[in-house]
Amino acid sequence: EVQEQCSLNLTHFHIVADRTSCPIWLITLLKSLYQLVHFKLTMTTSCSKYFEYDFVHALNNIETFERLSRALSNTLETFEVNFPIEEDCLRVFLDESRFKLRHIRFYHHDEKQYNHLDPFLKHHDGYLRIFIDYAKRKNSLKELGFAKRYIFSKQYIEEAQRYFNIVMLNGYEIDNPFYDVPMKNSHWSNRNTNFPRISRWMMA
Repeated sequence: EVQEQCSLNLTHFHIVADRTSCPIWLITLLKSLYQLVHFKLTMTTSCSKYFEYDFVHALNNIETFERLSRALSNTLETFEVNFPIEEDCLRVFLDESRFKLRHIRFYHHDEKQYNHLDPFLKHHDGYLRIFIDYAKRKNSLKELGFAKRYIFSKQYIEEAQRYFNIVMLNGYEIDNPFYDVPMKNSHWSNRNTNFPRISRWMMA
């Protein structure tokens, strides 16, 4: 039923999840997108932090991320989310993939709403190690974007920058429209090349 309702030649897709969303439904839908190039997965701004956390918690298990990785097309180049992914899930997601990502971006849906999840959200050098290993293995990653809350050591930052650029993101850029030909003369046409460089707050 999902496949019948979805265009198979879709290349750019943004899913906004809410309290009714189901990871199994998401995976089934993504299997239909054989030409997907740019995928955004975000939490809705209209539901409470508890409903958001319920979906994030349901999604954050190794089996689900393994299935999610295998469901995504090998044409995928850009992956963006605005919620935390646990380290083990992230490793499986990249290790099981057929795609070669060029751009990966981690935003935050709402800084205030995520304050109660601080221990869960504080990412450390292990995350950069996963991306460094992925970049070495796939030789495709060009840009890794993080929100302000993510902190890494200077040593890992310097090693990572040998393989890809690290950029700072705000919490709302993920909601920007996809780049399109009719928009080539607008300010959106430069949005993928004008990200600010890494700043000191990302270094512990």
